[in-house]
Amino acid sequence: MRKAANKKAGGLAKQGAFSTRMAVLAITDGKVYAFNAKPSGRQWKIMDTVGEWQRSDLDITTTKNKLSTKVVVDVKSTGDHYELEATTIMRSGGFTDAFLAALDPPATR
Repeated sequence: MRKAANKKAGGLAKQGAFSTRMAVLAITDGKVYAFNAKPSGRQWKIMDTVGEWQRSDLDITTTKNKLSTKVVVDVKSTGDHYELEATTIMRSGGFTDAFLAALDPPATR
């Protein structure tokens, strides 16, 4: 199951048999950045940068489910494809909803 999830994530947040990793995305008006992170106590520690793209070069789709939202990122210029999940079960004080809304292309907001 982890191997399939790693393959869908395209190398972002690669997980080993006994480790948990997470892909962390940061969004600005012009770019999307991806980082690998791992748990460190009650927080997450950013490990390394694994991607940086112009927002105009991305096609992003989201599909809401009961416990999570599937986030699919396609990079137009390279054909790279990433399938990630954003956990929505805890709601995080509205943070997840705001984050997913920010993923929408600026022209559609």
